[in-house]
Amino acid sequence: MSAPTVTSLATDKTFDQAMGWGSQTSGGRGKRGYEMQLTRRQQEKAAAAQKVENERAKAQQKENTKKVTELLRKADAGELDWM
Repeated sequence: MSAPTVTSLATDKTFDQAMGWGSQTSGGRGKRGYEMQLTRRQQEKAAAAQKVENERAKAQQKENTKKVTELLRKADAGELDWM
């Protein structure tokens, strides 16, 4: 069985509304039935990937700060030859 696609979800929703099954109280799937929810493992993978991305971004920010600080130090010390 394959995962539902955007098209199949939209088709299901349209057919359900046509049949009068548009809400949870009338026996339809309701709003939550159409939402794609991640499984626990997918959520853990996404959280781990986000953590790695945040660490990478912090390292990049530190590197950029070092470069700017060094450039400003050189400028203050007169070590840069602009001409």
